Amino acid sequence: MKIGCVLLAAGAASRFGGGKLCALLGGKPVIEYTLDNLRDVPFARRAIVAATPELLALAQRYGIDGTVNDRPDLGVSRSIRMGLELMDGTDACMFCVADQPLLRRQTLVGMLQSYERGTILMAAHNGQSGNPVIYPASLYGELSSLVGEESGKTVACRHEGLLRVFHVPDSLQLSDIDTREDLIAAEEFLRDSAHSP
Repeated sequence: MKIGCVLLAAGAASRFGGGKLCALLGGKPVIEYTLDNLRDVPFARRAIVAATPELLALAQRYGIDGTVNDRPDLGVSRSIRMGLELMDGTDACMFCVADQPLLRRQTLVGMLQSYERGTILMAAHNGQSGNPVIYPASLYGELSSLVGEESGKTVACRHEGLLRVFHVPDSLQLSDIDTREDLIAAEEFLRDSAHSP
């Protein structure tokens, strides 16, 4: 089974004040944690939908090509559509977001290994679902017809019978960097982890 991956990295980051994916965390840009994780996961295809040519160029250094969404104001639905256009020949596609620096490579690999053809597999911790999510090719058309701020979860809610959950052992992996406070909390976590035995 061929599973592709689309990295969504074209949000406006308005709650952060803009530029969050290039904000430094532990000495490197937030987005590089995800790019580093994706590099060694055995996806059939990888693509990024980036906010800027600079982010696209950074991803290309990690072997991930893609496209620039020059109209992020049209909502995440446009990024989903642009990403799926690069997923020809795949049986399913994992959507990742670029602002989850604490997500682990083992989680991505585990989701690939657990995926059942034709289902929707969503990461979750204690009943709280989040990203990444894997969608089957049978739903690409529906995902591509989303508008505005409709997201993949809009489609998942319409197909609850297809939904499966991949349990993630700690909630921090699913945490987004949405605000400056989130960045500070992630920095503290990384610092504490470095000093723990």
